[in-house]
Amino acid sequence: MLQVSELYIYPIKSLGGIAVQNAEVTRRGLQHDRRWMLVNEHGHFITQREFPQMALLKASIQSDGITVHHQSSGSLLIPFNCERKPLQQFAVWEDTCFGQYVSEEFDEWLSEALNMKCRLIYMPDDSEREVDQRYAKPGMITSFADAYPFLLIGQASLNDLNKRMPLPLPMNRFRPNIVFTGGEAYSEDLMNQITIAGITFYGAKLCARCVLTTIDQQTAIKAKEPLKTLASYRMKNNKIMFGQNLVHENTGVISVGDELQVLSTHAEDRFIVAKKTNHNSMKPTIIIEYCPKCNWMMRAAYMAQELLTTFTDDVNGVTLKPSEVSGRYTISVGEETLFDRKRDGHFPEIKELKQAVRDKVNPGKSLGHSDRHTL
Repeated sequence: MLQVSELYIYPIKSLGGIAVQNAEVTRRGLQHDRRWMLVNEHGHFITQREFPQMALLKASIQSDGITVHHQSSGSLLIPFNCERKPLQQFAVWEDTCFGQYVSEEFDEWLSEALNMKCRLIYMPDDSEREVDQRYAKPGMITSFADAYPFLLIGQASLNDLNKRMPLPLPMNRFRPNIVFTGGEAYSEDLMNQITIAGITFYGAKLCARCVLTTIDQQTAIKAKEPLKTLASYRMKNNKIMFGQNLVHENTGVISVGDELQVLSTHAEDRFIVAKKTNHNSMKPTIIIEYCPKCNWMMRAAYMAQELLTTFTDDVNGVTLKPSEVSGRYTISVGEETLFDRKRDGHFPEIKELKQAVRDKVNPGKSLGHSDRHTL
C-alpha cells in the first residue's frame, strides 16, 4: 500500500518549511503554502538560489499567523489577516501575478535578519495565478510556488539516491509537499491520476531540480551534492529530474497516514527517465558508527573524509551513523565489521584502518604514495 508519510507547507517562498500532520487542500494548493514571498527593492522575487541564508529563517504556524524565527534576530509574527493594500504586479519566473506589500515593519525585520534589503508581499484570495495551461486544465491555480501547487516525492526515491551518495541527505533538500512510502523508487514519475482522502490529483510535470537542493537547510552551506550524483542517472532533456509536480481538482483535508491510490499512469515519453546501470551498486559502503555522547564526532568525520578520499573508486561512499548504544564505535565495510572499539580495545591508527579497508575492497592494490603521505 502507498501511504502518505510526510506533509510540508512553505508559507513564505524559499524559507524553511513546516511539517504538518494534516493539511487543508484549497484551490491553489495546501493552505498557507507560499502565500507570502520576499522581493528585492526592485520588486523581483528572491530565493535561496541566490541567497542561501534564507534557509536559516524558520517558520511555524500559530493560531493567528505565521511566526518566523531567526537565531540572532528573534521572532516575527505575521498575521493571517493583514491590512488590505493596493494590488501590484509581481513576476514569478515567466508568470505575472498580483500581490500586495504587507508591512514596512516586517520588511525592516526581515532585511536585518537576512542582511539585505527585501520586502514581504502577500497573495490575497482575489489574486489568482493560473498554472501553465500546457499541463493543466483551465481554472487551475497556484500561489507563489515556482509553477505548480504540489510536489510529490516517494521515500523510496530518496532512499535510492542516498545509497548512491557519499553521505545521505534528508528529504528537506527537495522541499516536497507530499511524501509517500511504499512502491518502487521513482514510481511517482509515472503517476497520472491519484487520489488521497477523496481528493483527485494529476501528475503534471517531472520536477527539474536546481542548485537549491545543494543547500544544507540547517547551516545554509552550499555543496555539489545531490546534483552531482543525480546528474549521473536522472537526466532528461539536459535537466535533472526528482519528484513530480501535481495539480488537483477538488478540495478537502489530507493527513499523514492516508492511502495514496494510483488510478492511472503516464505513457508519454516526457515522464520516462531512462534507467542507467548503477555501477556503484556492486561496491560496498563504508559505515562509521560512533557514540554522539562521547565526543567522537570529529574523529569519525576525519576518518570518513580520509577514507572517502582514498577509496573513491572502490566504495559506494562513506556513511556516518550515530549509535544508539553508549560507547559504541565501529567501522564496517558492507556487512563486515572491520573494527569494534569494545571488541578490539583500541582505536585504529588511520594507516592501519586504510590498509584493512584496502585488503577488503581491493586486495590486489597497495596504498599509493599520496595515501601514505596523509597517514
